[in-house]
Amino acid sequence: MMLRMSSAPDACPICADAGVKSLVETHRDPVGGKTYEILRCPACRVESARPFEHPGDGWYRAFVSADSYEGVDRGRYDRFFAAVPPGADVLLSPKKLLDVGCGAGQFLAAARERGFEAVGLDTNAEALEAARAKGVTDVFRGTLAEFRRSHPGASFDAVTLFDVLEHVDDPNELIGLAAGLLAPGGVVAITVPNARRPTLFGRDAFDQPPHHLTRWDAEALTAFLARHGLSVRRLDAAGLPTWDFSRHFIGRCTRAALGCAKRLVAGGAAAARDTTLTRLLAEGGPRAPGAQGLLAGAIGSKDARSRLVAAFETSLHCLTFPFFVWFKLYYTLARPGCGVTIFVVAGKC
Repeated sequence: MMLRMSSAPDACPICADAGVKSLVETHRDPVGGKTYEILRCPACRVESARPFEHPGDGWYRAFVSADSYEGVDRGRYDRFFAAVPPGADVLLSPKKLLDVGCGAGQFLAAARERGFEAVGLDTNAEALEAARAKGVTDVFRGTLAEFRRSHPGASFDAVTLFDVLEHVDDPNELIGLAAGLLAPGGVVAITVPNARRPTLFGRDAFDQPPHHLTRWDAEALTAFLARHGLSVRRLDAAGLPTWDFSRHFIGRCTRAALGCAKRLVAGGAAAARDTTLTRLLAEGGPRAPGAQGLLAGAIGSKDARSRLVAAFETSLHCLTFPFFVWFKLYYTLARPGCGVTIFVVAGKC
């Protein structure tokens, strides 16, 4: 990846270094229409967005559906329970845990099943309602700063921040507050997307600003935690599943195929780029007879379209799987620590 120098010095929001930053890329937010620069700090190695500001709950409601909180990667839970099992010396009885960014409560439920006294915190009201519907009732709405003010004497044996750090516009405050909530011997557990992971087919939309405001590698995260008095007890940045290559490639192929279908249904109209296939079909189907009419008839049902897309993606996955196995092997050997996610457990120094 070629880096360019930014035009002017800019204080890093992570380490406050005022030196000239490297311009990694620019990104235009399709929801808010704002253009962002992603800059890399030479001092702390963190990549951060400019402007560096949280977009607000309204933006998140437009970008992320409430049910997306149900699809969280459960592998991070397994890593946490392996690193911090019930009864481990690092935790004190009764094993109190605060899950910041708890979403719909899947991790809270799993932690309670393993004997933790687990409390959840999130800013998304719909996600918290989903948690309560599961019977996970010990949840609060608000930020960690608000929770700290309303619970001045609270302390926890573990504070978990699963895919939270990259979203906030004051990471230093967040980690400082989390460290301040730890009981003696307690730990902070963090996951973030790994900035070193392969991006052969571009980044996911979720890993662009303002959804994600920072990008971290293992060294940058370790140094950041150390500045807040936290030493890493366990770090895992190696997990690179083959599907992470294939899903990016297949996603691009699916979008291209759907774009072709839209143009055929719309008779080649340029406006087809700015609408969905469902809307095109609902607004009258094809604008020309022949192949367009046959295509519209074949994919007129949403269920039929879903089945076709699933069959298309499954076929591509089977065809490309051996190829991407070799890609995974190459990156694993040539770029150690380039897994999809960084998982860290850290305690006070």
